[in-house]
Formats: sequence, C-alpha cells, structure tokens
Amino acid sequence: MLKKYERSILVPVNTWYGNAPELAKKGIDADIGAVAESLIYYDTVLINVEDKYQFHSILEWFKETDSPDSLLKMMINGDILFYYYDFYVNPIYDPQTDSFSLMNIQEPIQNRLHHFRQRVVGSVSRYFNTHKKRMRFLDALEDSVIVVTADKFGTYIENAREFILVKENYRNLMESLINSLVKAGYIDNIPDINVWESKDPLGNPRININLNFDHLKSIMGEKSDFGKHTPIAIASVTNRLIWSTAMANSDIYANEPMFGFISTRFTDLLTHFKNTKSNLHRLKLDVDFPDIREEVNSRAIGAYDIMKIREISGDFRLWLHKQTDLDRDIINSYYHDIIDKSGIKPNTKKLLNIALITSLQIAGSEIGATVSPESSINLGTALSAAAIPFVSSLYNKLVAGWSPRIFGSKLHDILDK
Repeated sequence: MLKKYERSILVPVNTWYGNAPELAKKGIDADIGAVAESLIYYDTVLINVEDKYQFHSILEWFKETDSPDSLLKMMINGDILFYYYDFYVNPIYDPQTDSFSLMNIQEPIQNRLHHFRQRVVGSVSRYFNTHKKRMRFLDALEDSVIVVTADKFGTYIENAREFILVKENYRNLMESLINSLVKAGYIDNIPDINVWESKDPLGNPRININLNFDHLKSIMGEKSDFGKHTPIAIASVTNRLIWSTAMANSDIYANEPMFGFISTRFTDLLTHFKNTKSNLHRLKLDVDFPDIREEVNSRAIGAYDIMKIREISGDFRLWLHKQTDLDRDIINSYYHDIIDKSGIKPNTKKLLNIALITSLQIAGSEIGATVSPESSINLGTALSAAAIPFVSSLYNKLVAGWSPRIFGSKLHDILDK
C-alpha cells in the first residue's frame, strides 16, 4: 500500500477530449509518457487506469524493453500502485429541460478487487513467460490496487455541475477545451466563444454558449463521443481526481485541458473562505531536460531507460519535494547530472509546468485543525448548498497540511492572464 512518508502523484492515463486529446487523436489509449515522467519526479506513482486497454498498454511498454520484472519489483516495493474507480460518472440528459444532471453509477458487486482483475487485468501470460512469474505478479497486484467506490464521492461529483453553471468557469473550460482540440488537430481554428447565463422553464440556472456542438461533432467524426455533455464530463472527472488526490494526500499529473481546469478550481476554492491568505504559484520553466512524456509516447525512450534515470535521480526527488520555491538553475544542474549519468541522448527539450499551493495561512486556525463550513465559508461568494460539502472538505485537507502540486504537460494561456 501507499508509503505515507513519501510524496506520491496520481496519474490519469486515459486519453480523451479532457486529457491528452492529441494522443487520443492518434489512437493511443494510454498516456504512458505521463507515467514515465512521474516515475522520475516521484517515489510513489498511483496510475489511474479505467480499462484493460490502458492497463495492458502499461504492461506492453515494460515488455518492449524486456522489463516486466522491473514493474513487478516496483509493485512489490510500493513504488507503483494502480488506482481504479469502480463506478462511472455519467452526465444524464433531460430533453424536457435541455439540461444535464450527474449520476454515480456503480454495480452491486461484493468483491471489488476481483472485479478489477476480471474487467481490467485478464490474462498476463503475454508479459510473464512462466507460471511462477505470473503468480508473483497477480499476488503483488493484491496489494498494489486501490479500488474506490462511489460512496466516497457523493456530492463532490454533483458540485462539478454547480461549478460550470458560473459563466466565467464555463468559458475558461471551453476555451481550454477548444484550444487543445485545435492543437490536437481535431478542428482547424479557434472560434469566438460567447457564454451567457439564463433560466430554464422551471427557473433553474442555465448556461448557454454560441458554439454548435453538433457541428463540432460532425467535424470531429460522427463516431466521436463529443457533444454538449463533454464539458460537464470534464468537470466531473476533474472533481473526482481532485478529491482522490486529497484523500491520498498526493499531487496530480494532468494534461490539457484538464490541467488548466484543475488549477482554476483551486483558485476558485480559496476565494470561498474568509481570513485566508494563500499563494497558488505557477511555475513555467524552460529546462535542459528531455521531454520524457513526448519521447516515451513516441517510443524514443523505453522502460529500461526510465528505470535507469529513476535509479540515479533519488537525490533530485528528495530535493524537489522539500522545496516550496523551485530554482531553475538548481533544476537544470540536477537534470544535467542525471542525463550525463544515464547516457541518454535526448531529442527534445522540456517545458516544465507546475502549479502548486506554496502557502496557506488561516487566521485563527492552526495547521491540523478542522474548519467547519459555518465558520469558514465566506457567504458573500454565493456558494450553493451543493457546493459547500466539496469545498469545505477540500479546505480542511489544505488546513491539515495537504499542499498539492499539479504537474502538467502544458499551461494554457488563460492561466497567465
């Protein structure tokens, strides 16, 4: 299980419109490069897989350089854990009101770990050529899977709908989504985006946008799972990931457009509490280090090379997670040393992007204290009843000392405004 004394990171590998759409466009199921990069920066990596294609993509990557035993060793040591949501977050469309609601859908199953092995793992004989090795892997998997169920999330998912009913939030999300779709090659240009608020026939708040989702779907392909539900799906998945990292006291790795949305969510979170001084620091550095994510996803660097870099970068990981402010020169010094020792000749250069909360001070509250919604919520920020459980729970995690870092492949321009 998770080693409490080490810093960990949750890495969603699913590629879709909300995360790494440029890989989804190429037919790549899993962002293995994000896992590889995280293995260099973190002692413990929680890999969020959703299906057998993503799980077996990871095994296949280790097999390509004859390194399945390295994966097994890291699982036994607790360096790699698989993180699995045993429920679905589905936007449900109501044609009468032309609006969406969110539901957590979970099958009534007793043995969740067995369900994970059936649905996600299946046969591993392709990767381990003896019965003994296969059994060692399956035995290690028993202690290397975190299965989470819907009861731990509840209103945190519904709060995603509340969040994007605010036009500024919805606009930011849509700008980031459309920008990432253009960069991925799904659509050719960025249209002007206009968002406004209104009421539905029953008087409930409604968000409107001047984009034609049916037209966008036709451009992207009729078989594409894209539509009006996509923004709320991104928001709900983002909320789920944020709460997972809070429960695990971990950091998070996310790509566009989710990276920008997560950062926006934390900024919004901190505005809802009074007597709070915080610093959400965004670091954007050109560093002399290969773009590990890009080179792994293009298969220029394999699992064997990553294991070599990971082995010699322990001091870097220790330094990285003791810092509240990261110095470019020191990072480059570490990077040069790592590259020299690994013998790898990179083809790319990395733009390092991190968003992190470097300080959080609450007047009248000490770190480790629990803050009740009644005493901490700033009523002037118009939080709905549905939003309070989510933001107050996250806030208590921050007060208790959780200081998440958000690693991402790229920072969207709206975050720099």
